[in-house]
Amino acid sequence: MRFVVLLLLTIVFFSSCKNDHSETPEEEKQSEPEWVMSDSITFKVELAPEESLLLNLEDQYFDHFLLEWENESDKDSVFTTTIPRYHKVQKIDYGYGMWDSIQKKASFINQDFIIDSITDLVHLKVLDRKIELVDQRSTMDITGMENAYEDLRAQIYKWKGDDTKFIKPLDSLKNYYDSMYSKESAGLNRTLNEFEYFDKLHGIDPALVPLDSLMRSNDLMIARSAGPFLVFKYIDNNMNSIGFELMNPSGSSEASNGNDIIYERNLAYGVLRYLRYKDNKGNNLYPEARNWLKRTKFYQDNKEQIDSQIEQLDNTEFKKLLSNIELVDLNLDKVTMSQIIKENPSPYYLIDLWATWCAPCLNGMKLMKKMNFPKNVTVISISTDYEKDTALWQEQSPELDLKLNYLMKVKGENSQKFIDFIEMNSVPRYLLMDKDLNIIDAAFYQPHEPNFINKLRDVNNHTSW
Repeated sequence: MRFVVLLLLTIVFFSSCKNDHSETPEEEKQSEPEWVMSDSITFKVELAPEESLLLNLEDQYFDHFLLEWENESDKDSVFTTTIPRYHKVQKIDYGYGMWDSIQKKASFINQDFIIDSITDLVHLKVLDRKIELVDQRSTMDITGMENAYEDLRAQIYKWKGDDTKFIKPLDSLKNYYDSMYSKESAGLNRTLNEFEYFDKLHGIDPALVPLDSLMRSNDLMIARSAGPFLVFKYIDNNMNSIGFELMNPSGSSEASNGNDIIYERNLAYGVLRYLRYKDNKGNNLYPEARNWLKRTKFYQDNKEQIDSQIEQLDNTEFKKLLSNIELVDLNLDKVTMSQIIKENPSPYYLIDLWATWCAPCLNGMKLMKKMNFPKNVTVISISTDYEKDTALWQEQSPELDLKLNYLMKVKGENSQKFIDFIEMNSVPRYLLMDKDLNIIDAAFYQPHEPNFINKLRDVNNHTSW
């Protein structure tokens, strides 16, 4: 079970509302909306004994999160989970990896699906680690198209010559799937095909991609698709020329037609992502972008949640919740954060939240071991494994050679409050704080990122970051 490898690329909770398909008079039909969207999605998952399933999704802010099911019984079981619908259209993907100890190589299964705007039930069955759609009418399998574009992207990445040689194969791929999805009912698939095409074309030659036109004519923010990446590339390329100060409170310089509304929506999500990226906070455009975002309908509808992402966490609350999390050491003796700090004094602390099953977590630990780590920063490793995996955590810990290593009771009330406060949706997660538990960065860089060690070495100057 623990050979699962989450294939994260580059990340929902509520009530159900059934669609009404009853007949209506012709005059009433003309005034109906183009689509009727349920406010929730229910996943019905069939699992054999000891089978499990992990799905990758994204919430309304395009943060990754997981849906997880595991059948620990000795008979076939059906699991039902209802989550809120954060997007009109939601792409979900699944990845499973296995290590062949004889062949000494890994094999992977990748599958991708689209949930459209009127689907409120997704019925899945897992057989031999592969997902089967029990009801093909409600969810579309786009695995073939996604894998084809990913294979071509991998070829482009490995190629050391002129990337323009891949334009013709890319055009052929787009035309093939345009033809496959020629029926009117496959319009969503054609849209995703277009997004994938322009995303890969941008990697070959950005000048060939009409990003401005796409931003104004297409709702690009389909979760986990290539659309959001096109928005982010537009922001990166045009931040200096957008002219936020000229835009009126509705989010567009004129905002009088559908294209302006589409542009504002795309731009708002892109600006939020820009504001969340810590390296942009010193940019002189940061205040202008933030002020513009706060005038949009997107912000007004999601003020509390957006503020939590672009404003500093409440330091007093952070200290309180961190001090109360439930921890045990390798002997399973209870220990508090205050006790850990007192017994291991240091100017700064880096909290490493990890799990035994998380490959990126373990890789991050290996990378940190190879670094010339600053002496004024002490790492506190806190496992988020479930209680049933305590023995595995104890068994694996000696091999990792972690100086300060503890297990958090993630199901404990106080621990859960802390997890919710920092909005921890996945691991690894790194938190940087000073000796008085003042938060410096609640979502610090990961070890594979160059700024991880650079910022740690510059931590004494963190107030100017």
